[in-house]
Amino acid sequence: MSCRFFHKEAKKNLISMKLIKNNVTLLALTISNNKFPNLLLNGALTGRPYPFTIRVWEHIYKSSIDSTDGFGQSLRAGIAYDKIRRLLPNLTTNEEDTPWINDRTRFSFEGLPSGTILKSVFVKRNKNKKKLRRKLTEIILLLFYFYDHLNTHIIETSYFILVFGTSISLELISLLLFTFYKYSFLKIKTAEVLPQNNDLESGFQLNSSSTNLTNLLKSDLCLFIGVNTRHEGSYLNLKIRKRYLKSNFNIVSLSSLLDLTFPVFLLGSTLKVMSSILEGNSLVNQLFKNSNHPIVVLNSDYFRRIDNKNCNIFIETLKAYTSISTKNWNGLNILNYSLNNVGANMLNNFSAIQPVDLISYNTLYFFNTPLYIFSLKKLLELRVLNYLIIKTGNKIPKVAIYQSSSIENSSWFTKTLKKNENVRSCFYVPTENFYNNFGTYVNTEGFFKKSISIIVSKLSLKNDWRFLRRIFRYTRKKIWFTKDIKNKQRIFFRSKNPFKFKNYLALHLLPVKIFTRLMFYQLSENKPFFIKTSMFFFLLSKTFNTKIKFWLQDFYLGNRDLYSRHSKTMVKCSAYLKSTKLNFVIN
Repeated sequence: MSCRFFHKEAKKNLISMKLIKNNVTLLALTISNNKFPNLLLNGALTGRPYPFTIRVWEHIYKSSIDSTDGFGQSLRAGIAYDKIRRLLPNLTTNEEDTPWINDRTRFSFEGLPSGTILKSVFVKRNKNKKKLRRKLTEIILLLFYFYDHLNTHIIETSYFILVFGTSISLELISLLLFTFYKYSFLKIKTAEVLPQNNDLESGFQLNSSSTNLTNLLKSDLCLFIGVNTRHEGSYLNLKIRKRYLKSNFNIVSLSSLLDLTFPVFLLGSTLKVMSSILEGNSLVNQLFKNSNHPIVVLNSDYFRRIDNKNCNIFIETLKAYTSISTKNWNGLNILNYSLNNVGANMLNNFSAIQPVDLISYNTLYFFNTPLYIFSLKKLLELRVLNYLIIKTGNKIPKVAIYQSSSIENSSWFTKTLKKNENVRSCFYVPTENFYNNFGTYVNTEGFFKKSISIIVSKLSLKNDWRFLRRIFRYTRKKIWFTKDIKNKQRIFFRSKNPFKFKNYLALHLLPVKIFTRLMFYQLSENKPFFIKTSMFFFLLSKTFNTKIKFWLQDFYLGNRDLYSRHSKTMVKCSAYLKSTKLNFVIN
């Protein structure tokens, strides 16, 4: 194929080139007016130029992890001109790992906010960015000071509520916890309800020893309860499909009618079917009786129901009278949709934001929170309609802050909250995206996943860690983790370097013997611990005979991450899916 360069616009610009072994190599482009020339390769047969995104020979590949689901698979990111052009699966030497990613992961980089959008919103409106960022930091510190002063004099005051998404790293969650231990007026909430039974790791994560392909061969029965592995965990769905193709494997589902790429025996979609199984009146009881090493896969949304206590009793009863949990086998698996959902459960038992919190707050801080979550949008709309204020008469002026790398949510956030007359100020703080940050995460299997910065931002934006550290720098660079005034000068931790902070964080995650520099990087996974018979008792509560989970969201735009739903390719695929598929069967 013969190629030639088109450089009609190159005459206006200065281009430096170098010849190495008769091959033309562009080493540098010194371009005036910040415009790239139209340098495209043309084919000899078609005469059409190659698109800029498919010029693979210009890509530099770097390793990263997937942020769209709870597994955090290894990826290879093709980078050209400080932008991600393509995402590919990372080839591994492990025979059990399949180098395969879904379409949502493959095109999620298209939803990253571009520099032109952030520049138009943040840079043009505020010419001096450093003074604006410092002013916003001083506002937060002044709020901290006045809240602390009012609490010292025992005066009733409102709360500073921080709502974070479960996709942030372990370092940021720990840093927020230290702040929570220092100030009593600060409340840390999550956008959605997390599983409250986080005493044991087996209650909120997948058991990696039972879901690998070697141990799956020992099992002959799998029960799905309110889970769609094809949409929420395609990596697990691929493993189960491999196991099914080897024969002698029955799959039973207690959910809506779904297409999981392999045949499934559907029992129903309500808790009444679960009660009949526990009573011994179902046809599946014979399968559980004769099965070897059965597996149960649950969704984390199963524990977000109002009657979640009874749901826990159902699972404990199923473990007690079947061979799901034995001395040598634990087949209970909890599938999480977010990358660091397990890490948040490991550090603390966080509670979700409630309507009462929207009444008693004075400052509402959203920290990397996806605002399109249904439960959160419902609470904000009730707040806008003044439904919560009329009953209490709270007319204190409010302050709202939204910090995220997703620019699309900021417009809806400011328009929604400014409709309320009590919200006087709304701030939007743009930060760097996932591929510009570094952090440590715990995936749904309990493995530690580490991400690094693979692209360089052209704007002078700060990542989440630096922004929080800027706040602590004004507080004498000390992070207190005790509320006792007498012990404040005795127990503290100086965190100037994030690598030292990671080593300190390892003391909270796993029991260690020696405190060394590389201790945190020697940890690969947490060890799940389970008890066959639990000694905890629950109070009696009502059970609602409703569907375990409704499947109304599509695969392309129904995810809870910050970027995939804004991808142009995903929007087109979703529109095509809605035009070809129907929710109801027409006779």
